[in-house]
Amino acid sequence: MSWIPHNPHNPAITFLYKITEPVLEPVRRVIPAIGGIDISPIIVFIGLSFIKGIFT
Repeated sequence: MSWIPHNPHNPAITFLYKITEPVLEPVRRVIPAIGGIDISPIIVFIGLSFIKGIFT
């Protein structure tokens, strides 16, 4: 949600933050935003794809 404008008080947005922040926040600590762009979701998707490939 950091890539698009949104209302942070919307219940759907609050729910999304609550379920994604436990995964994204540790990645953000290791890999900071590059040029103001948060690439942590991309890193998490790549990591999940890698893990999925190991188990399938």
